[in-house]
Amino acid sequence: MKKVLLARIDNIGDFILTTPFISALCDSLSPLKIVFIASPYTYPLVKKMKIIDEVIVLDAKKETIINKLALINRIRKEKFDIAIFFHPSTLLAIIIGLSKAKIRIGYEFGWVRPFSSPFYWLLTHRILSTREAIEDHMVTHFLKPLKILGIPFPTSPKLTIPEDKTEEAKVEAFLLKEGFNLNNDKIIALQLCPKWIEDGWEEEDFLKLCKKLLNCNNKVKLLILYKKEYLNQLSRFLLEAQQLGITCFGGDLFKWIYLIKNSSLFIGYDSGGIHIAVAFGKPVIDIFIDPWCKSVWYPFGVPYVSLMGKHLTDQIINGANKLLLFPEFNSL
Repeated sequence: MKKVLLARIDNIGDFILTTPFISALCDSLSPLKIVFIASPYTYPLVKKMKIIDEVIVLDAKKETIINKLALINRIRKEKFDIAIFFHPSTLLAIIIGLSKAKIRIGYEFGWVRPFSSPFYWLLTHRILSTREAIEDHMVTHFLKPLKILGIPFPTSPKLTIPEDKTEEAKVEAFLLKEGFNLNNDKIIALQLCPKWIEDGWEEEDFLKLCKKLLNCNNKVKLLILYKKEYLNQLSRFLLEAQQLGITCFGGDLFKWIYLIKNSSLFIGYDSGGIHIAVAFGKPVIDIFIDPWCKSVWYPFGVPYVSLMGKHLTDQIINGANKLLLFPEFNSL
């Protein structure tokens, strides 16, 4: 049995975009043992992946040097066959580089960040992760280690989300209590985050958008999702929405996941919520601030509308109408 060490200590959306690689690896090298180094933020999701045998939590900012050295020592004793990290990180370059794995692969910025580059010489293979080097979708970029390992690329890569039937049942009960008809309503999940404010949205703009979304279809119901840590920043927007009778939810990750699963359409700025929706095959409206990000992080393999710019209310409404009526529609 081969032993594989994988590492990502960034964001939930990035982890989800890596799941096609993990699936392809399991399909080609099974049986194998996978150990995954995750951030505290992604740990609840990673630990529920059935194809991952063990999860190590690494908080890059809080771990002491002694703890980091202990982790390196522990990994060296494991004698992994393959070790890979999927985003540029000096810490991960050191951990993976010193892992004693036969094949050590890492993503790097190259000489864009010269002080981190020397540690990458500890690797057997390096994958350049600059904007110029990424020519396709990020899913394809995260599949690149397959070529090094001699594994064919999957013909139809698919993002995956682990299932939790208990949490799913709780969410369904919550929606029924809030008056949603799960068999008949078209639920639009709208992710509210500080990017809306940073991008110039005022309360009246957001209120106008909510009202227009509710008028898209007589079966439409709106659900606003937000993270608890942003409550103070978003309180004015949430208050306006609640006065319209819109359900607002700021709970934990897995309740978020199954609220999105029960939706007919997901709308938000580019973030983990978008990729959760994609994993469930939901159509999405994805809003970007950066044109390069729009070209490589767009929703993968589902109907979508991708937008960028200011004063997007009408474009969002047009996209919502098209995606609710014609699920095969998509547009860059």
